[in-house]
Amino acid sequence: MPIGGPWAGKLSSIVPELTGAHRYLVQTAYPSLLFAVPEAGVEPASLYRRKILSLVCLPFHHSGEGRPTLTWRAVGPSTGTAAHAIATYMMGPVEAVLFDLDGTLVDSERESAEAMARVLAREGLEVIQAHRDFVVGHSWNEIFSRLLTDFGARLRLAQQELIDRSAAERVHVIAEMGMTLMPGAVAAVRRLGARWPKAIVTGSSRAEARQSLAALGVVEDFPVVLAAEDYAHGKPSPEGYLAAAARLGARPERCVVLEDSSAGIAAGRAAGMTVIAVRAGNFAGHDQSAAHLVVETLDAVTLDLVETITQRAA
Repeated sequence: MPIGGPWAGKLSSIVPELTGAHRYLVQTAYPSLLFAVPEAGVEPASLYRRKILSLVCLPFHHSGEGRPTLTWRAVGPSTGTAAHAIATYMMGPVEAVLFDLDGTLVDSERESAEAMARVLAREGLEVIQAHRDFVVGHSWNEIFSRLLTDFGARLRLAQQELIDRSAAERVHVIAEMGMTLMPGAVAAVRRLGARWPKAIVTGSSRAEARQSLAALGVVEDFPVVLAAEDYAHGKPSPEGYLAAAARLGARPERCVVLEDSSAGIAAGRAAGMTVIAVRAGNFAGHDQSAAHLVVETLDAVTLDLVETITQRAA
């Protein structure tokens, strides 16, 4: 339903003025908002409170004359017993863009594997190439499970201790070997983020994710980052991507995933999302054919491309 009447005052208190072609309603300062949602067309509308869990940027497009048009989109009964509302600009076929991190935005999986190998070597455990290869595209949950299967009782470190030690060692590895930023990564984050809400979904630990985002200079660009500690089952499970969509208030079928690994592509597809695979970081030679589209670098991922491939996949 169009915003008007009592909502005009509320909106004017959040956004004092809206000018120019692109402006954003940033809902960080308001931990909760009351939304009016008509239940099954019955009036008057009931009031519901929705927690704003994270930064949500909603773009408004208008000519600069008059006020932009907003709508309330009610979430149907299938999502719960009580309807809640999301204030949203009608963003066409796309509601959010979800980025993988290692192999998509940065090339750091080999550095992560080296850091893990050094930590385990100090424990008297020899990491073979198969273990290093398994790091690519998998979360710490799956990596630790694989190590536990292979090393058994000889692996005396708990999962979190191995994660913490590896993250600390990774700082030294990166200092020695460097970290490669993938072509077009920063520009893609800024370009797509200026149009849609976005999140990171990674199998790396929070500490490792922050290291990589800091190297890119985009820590503040991602208010939503889901790392290995934030979900139980890593890729190819869709759990991480579905959780990110929920955090952003986006429908999975309206989300676009940017990935490099076969496990990540499978996770995005299993979540019901549109998946674009990027060849540039696919150093392990993963099969990317399950993606809806494969591009050479992130430079090819334009706004038009994202919308077009999502419409085709629908």
